[in-house]
Amino acid sequence: MYEIIKNSQLVKEIRGDRPKVDLRVVLTRVPRQPEPEAFDRKMKLRLNLEVPRLYYLWADSELATDEYLAMDNSAGKGRIILADYVELFATLNPEDTVGYVKSRLALFREGLTLRKEADSRRVIQELLTLFPRAEVYLEAARYYRLVKEHEESIVSYLNYLKSAPNHKEIILEFAEVCVAAPQATVTERGESVVRHLSTLGPSLMEPQVLSLFCTLASSPEQLQLIVASIEDDPAKLTAQQFRGILFRALGELQQWDKLVASATDIDLKDVVVQRILAKAYAKLHAPEKALQILHRLPLRDPTEVLPLMEILYDLRADANKSEIRKVIKENRHLDNYLNHYAASLMEHPSFARRKDGEFRSWFRELLDEKKAV
Repeated sequence: MYEIIKNSQLVKEIRGDRPKVDLRVVLTRVPRQPEPEAFDRKMKLRLNLEVPRLYYLWADSELATDEYLAMDNSAGKGRIILADYVELFATLNPEDTVGYVKSRLALFREGLTLRKEADSRRVIQELLTLFPRAEVYLEAARYYRLVKEHEESIVSYLNYLKSAPNHKEIILEFAEVCVAAPQATVTERGESVVRHLSTLGPSLMEPQVLSLFCTLASSPEQLQLIVASIEDDPAKLTAQQFRGILFRALGELQQWDKLVASATDIDLKDVVVQRILAKAYAKLHAPEKALQILHRLPLRDPTEVLPLMEILYDLRADANKSEIRKVIKENRHLDNYLNHYAASLMEHPSFARRKDGEFRSWFRELLDEKKAV
């Protein structure tokens, strides 16, 4: 049969100008051998075939009752037989499977509303495992996006973008998934996310995407691009969502004078901007203005205490301890959180990561004084 297919005139006519047919000899349902190399030599002699390699799909007890191949190989849950299939499919000429993969993807899309979600997940995982190529990654990314499995979608988009890093339409899709995903999921892949968002460019980003880009930005150049994209667009410069991002970027760049000069009355309605302005005034040695903001600054949860305490720490050279204690006491949110969460705050990872030992000592001393009052 091997020789018939190899030398078939019909096959040659069908192939036309394409390379000759790429054949594989595969032995299936063979009991797994304790000495596979010796068994392989024996089978080659027995079949009397001049082939570079024989392929084996070893027998599997589960295969006797379950022909389905789609296993979650990415999570390390694949059965032994899956590795045999993957190894075989990996040797196929990609050009010979283009039509097959295209038809499988079309059938997958057509059946999305007809089959159970678990079945769709198995089908797409099978395709990812056997045909890890760009068009399959993109289909998987869009499927996982549809069913709101953000991490799987992000991974698939990143795999697709390896072969199409400048495809801005797809980067826009990818950005929307990143915005919807939990921050930890995105931060874990922050370097790759920033690289692709940089390709998109800040001027093309919606506020939510630009905000994420600002959070993940790792260089002054990226932050400066964010600032320029807002300052150069009059519509963005007057939109509160974009102005909040502008102040965050200026704060990260430590452009305190420019930050203070850019503030308007409308910006003071934004809690995040208020905190950034207070920090700017502290850095510029304007304690009266900084303390005025901190007196009334609301805190939404205990995690916002440390950033505020850092501003008070910056003010220690320009404001005495009694003024700082007065701010804490009169800001009912801050006073309440320090009374109830002081111990947990000092055990918080963000506190432990601070390399500034003086801040940690100052904070502990302030808490001890507060307890003694």
